[in-house]
Amino acid sequence: MKRMARKVLLAVGLVIYFCRLHHLVIWLGRRTPTVLLYHACEPVESAGIAGLGSNRTPELFAEDLAFLQRYYNVVPLSALETSSVPEKAVVLTFDDGYRSVYEHAFPILLRFGMTATVYLVTDVVGTNQWIWINEFNYLLRSRGAQARPLISRSLGCDPELPVGTLLDLMRSRYDPIRVDLLLKELRQATGLTGSEHPRMHLDWSEIAAMIDGGITFGNHTTNHPNMATLDAIRQKEVIGQALSCLTAKLGTVTSLAYPFGDHNQTSRRIALEAGHTTIMEVGGVNNPLDLTRVARSILTGRSDAQRFAELEIVAPAWGYLKKLSDWWNA
Repeated sequence: MKRMARKVLLAVGLVIYFCRLHHLVIWLGRRTPTVLLYHACEPVESAGIAGLGSNRTPELFAEDLAFLQRYYNVVPLSALETSSVPEKAVVLTFDDGYRSVYEHAFPILLRFGMTATVYLVTDVVGTNQWIWINEFNYLLRSRGAQARPLISRSLGCDPELPVGTLLDLMRSRYDPIRVDLLLKELRQATGLTGSEHPRMHLDWSEIAAMIDGGITFGNHTTNHPNMATLDAIRQKEVIGQALSCLTAKLGTVTSLAYPFGDHNQTSRRIALEAGHTTIMEVGGVNNPLDLTRVARSILTGRSDAQRFAELEIVAPAWGYLKKLSDWWNA
């Protein structure tokens, strides 16, 4: 049902665009800022990224920026935080701190004279270790014979489920002890330790270079958990320890993004108590703008018509439906 509704909304947006009414729609929504969410920026998806739907190739990313430059005002996150928001404002964000952002997205941003905010998972910065979801993705796709039985036994599910479904189950039932034990078992079963992985994430020298180029950084926790499955003590640890690391390395850090967008009221309270004044979510709509619940949208379209439809029709419609659902369930 959701997939069909999205297709209908996308079709409506395409009709509006090709009828040349998109300028009017953009103008009508000019006072509602848009925040875009990206992750990796790899020309060809690497082993841990493959199939996750989290990669935007450099070519498509450059086309995104050209589209945004044509119709919107791309501004830094600080513009939202200081209330100096121009009309048709768009803010760019990247979650997870992938090295490909430095290698590919950063030069494109410089070329367009734009900036972005990157959210870092501090345990993997400057190491060859991967975020757990990337490592499980790699193991399921490359070592499925060993990985599927162990993971399905732990989750109590059919081992033949698609990789994406197994990963979704791991996220929704996230438990740090289960994750650590499973990775230990899988590394023993496959003979892989994780240290042989190519470095997937930024190091501190790359981060420093990006800061010199106008990029800002935020907190994405220590190890990218599903916050909603953790108790308050553990949530405070993964937020607070990451913030301490980032503050020591970078100075004041006031923004946080929930991993996967998953959180609960405890997550929000702890994030605010730690000193974060801007908190990024996934989905929603920024009308009115609430800096402690910033909605973010994801671009998947490959044409300007699709980009318009996603930003101006699909994302707002889902956002308002989410607000209605939150209100109804409150």
